[in-house]
Amino acid sequence: MALLFCYFIENRKHINLMNLLYIFVATILHLVNAFPDIKYLHNLKGQHGAWAVAASDYGTCAVVNSSVECFGVNTYQNALPDKPGPWSTVSIGPFHACGVKYSGVTECWGFDWVGENMLKPPTEQLCDVDVAVYHSCGLRTDGTVECWGGDSTNQDNQSPKQWLPYGNRYFIQISTSALHTCGVFNDGAAQCIGDNSYLQAPIDPVAEENGEDDREIKFPEVGNGYMHISAGSYHTC
Repeated sequence: MALLFCYFIENRKHINLMNLLYIFVATILHLVNAFPDIKYLHNLKGQHGAWAVAASDYGTCAVVNSSVECFGVNTYQNALPDKPGPWSTVSIGPFHACGVKYSGVTECWGFDWVGENMLKPPTEQLCDVDVAVYHSCGLRTDGTVECWGGDSTNQDNQSPKQWLPYGNRYFIQISTSALHTCGVFNDGAAQCIGDNSYLQAPIDPVAEENGEDDREIKFPEVGNGYMHISAGSYHTC
């Protein structure tokens, strides 16, 4: 039996206002930027051999027969129609996308906002990658996490350049969002770091009682038996 836990703020009025602001800004961006040619708008329905599907605000990518196939709005060149592989996984955000090849080499493409360095992944081998808004995080083969991008908008405690596990643990899965990052350890424990304004990055109750800042890098266990975790803008599951 699998159990699902979600962490989020209960102040729905505030969330709705934030969502409305986000939709307004996104709409303005689409009015300013022209839609791509129709050749970029296709779907993967009926395709066989597809895995590692990833969706973002305006685009979707998947690894199909070892090649990356994307469809959707390609204003920022993050939803390119085809990138021959062999690829093992892919992740897409609103402005850029990243993929990991069978060799462990990581490549990123799309729009790189000035000063963010979003398209410069590490040269070390990665086995997984997750893309947020202005940054990305990857899982290294030694079970550590490395993040890149977000040099102007993010703080290191939201997407640290290197995130080391504690004790004898190592990371097996990673998920990152705009302001926080979460990971799952090999023993089923989960950990989140970064902004906890909406209770999306729960902290260790002991640390909370001691009055420690919940926005700093911390090493809590939010539970055991986790296999996968997903970080959203305002909640985590």
